[in-house]
Amino acid sequence: MAKILSTAKLRSEAREAAARVDEAKAQVRSAKAQLKKARKLAKLAKKAAKQARKKAEAVRTARPAPKPKAARNAKPGAASKLAVKAGSPRRDRRKP
Repeated sequence: MAKILSTAKLRSEAREAAARVDEAKAQVRSAKAQLKKARKLAKLAKKAAKQARKKAEAVRTARPAPKPKAARNAKPGAASKLAVKAGSPRRDRRKP
């Protein structure tokens, strides 16, 4: 009779061990699924950040650079006249 009890006990222990194994496998699957979701979300966030950087760069390059304060206060044609006088080709051709 003792032999039968030990066999039944071994079978019950084997079932319990199999149940623990199944539970561990389920936990591993769950962890892998969570990791997959997290990677997917990280990839989407990275893509969104890249698109935001591109938009910001496009806005920055499309906007004209601010003019210096002297140019903002000057008359519209005054700056071009000064540039012509300073680098006039006629003055460069004169012989001393």
